[in-house]
Amino acid sequence: MRKILLVAFFSFIVVSTEAHAQTSFLSVIQSALSSLNSGNYADANKGFTKALGLATTNEDKALAVNELGLCYILQGNPSQARVEVSKVTALKNIKPETLAKAYNVAWISYVGEKKYTQARDELEKILTIKGISQQIITETTQQIGESYLQEKRYTDAITIFLKVLSNKSAPDILKMAAHMGIGRAYLGETNFEKARAEFSSVLKYDEANMLASEKHIVPIFRANAYLLTGESYFDEKEYQKAEDAYNKALQVKGVSEGTVAKIKMELKQNEQAMTDQKEK
Repeated sequence: MRKILLVAFFSFIVVSTEAHAQTSFLSVIQSALSSLNSGNYADANKGFTKALGLATTNEDKALAVNELGLCYILQGNPSQARVEVSKVTALKNIKPETLAKAYNVAWISYVGEKKYTQARDELEKILTIKGISQQIITETTQQIGESYLQEKRYTDAITIFLKVLSNKSAPDILKMAAHMGIGRAYLGETNFEKARAEFSSVLKYDEANMLASEKHIVPIFRANAYLLTGESYFDEKEYQKAEDAYNKALQVKGVSEGTVAKIKMELKQNEQAMTDQKEK
């Protein structure tokens, strides 16, 4: 009887200690994330490092390392970020999406250095993860298209974005992004008519069908669709049509002050171009 009680008491201590460790880990992680979001990267770095020491599972270790890697990127040290997240690939029994985030952090680090080929290599690794969700596959495909766009490889970018659009299960917010990407690629090729057709497609999506977490992105896409439409008309010296598009962009609610300032600046340039055209 005494032995049974002893075993039961010991088990209680172990469970309680593990629960306490998990609580401490989550508390430290949350505090570090708060520091990260407020721009206090030094404290965030210390917090994630401390959380790593408190982690009792590989999943928790991976979580801390991924956030630490992102913190290093924000601190301007992308190479160290890659060193950190490379450790995640050696951990067993972690969730597919956790491993995907490690590759995603590495992708961000390479994009910041404009090393697009290496960046895409990291994204391709995500597509090979067993058990990865269709949502992550579609998001990753979209990111691959964006990397081609950054390199001005417009044909490759369009091909990838069309894959996103062909996926019937892709959420509307990613389809909007794909149309924007194709439109930007056509702008790069100075195919203004096709570009405007894509930007017009962006405007057809209804935010009522989207998740609450996605709705704040919709105005950004809409404003930029009008803005880029205006730019396409400006390049063709169709200044009145450009003005109409810029004014529609200004009517979109929920965009940043920086975007509004950019629209106003381009509208002013367009007005000057209209004046110069009339005086000729």
